[in-house]
Amino acid sequence: MKHRFAILMLFAVLAFGGQSKGQQAEQPKPQPQQDQPSTQPQEQSPQDQKPKPLKLRVSSGVLEANLVRKVQPSYPLEALRQHIQGDVVLQVLIGKKGNVEKCRPVSGDAILVEAAKEAVELWQYKPTTLNGEPVQVESTVTVRFHM
Repeated sequence: MKHRFAILMLFAVLAFGGQSKGQQAEQPKPQPQQDQPSTQPQEQSPQDQKPKPLKLRVSSGVLEANLVRKVQPSYPLEALRQHIQGDVVLQVLIGKKGNVEKCRPVSGDAILVEAAKEAVELWQYKPTTLNGEPVQVESTVTVRFHM
């Protein structure tokens, strides 16, 4: 018990720097810097600022309307043998040219997920534009596996 108290006291001293309630450590006040150029960014006019690359989030219905090429997934043999069926939901990132750049499973049977990913990664969409500029699009895709 004495050791625990000693450890707690040591921790308190280390945590509070050995200062009592009335004491405060004196910290040097920052001196204004002279003779050095300002490191703060200068304001730019709206014409000088380049917009950040955009990534739009769209519904799966909007994304489906822009689908140009859809590759059907092959039904995994193991899933057929075990009579596994259902939907696989994937989160996709469509690039500025309409190709699938990223594909991440959200839900679905593990046996079906890989077949769904392989097919969706080959899908092609019409490029999405915003104010005349191509943008990336993020959405979800549902791949149905039913016997």
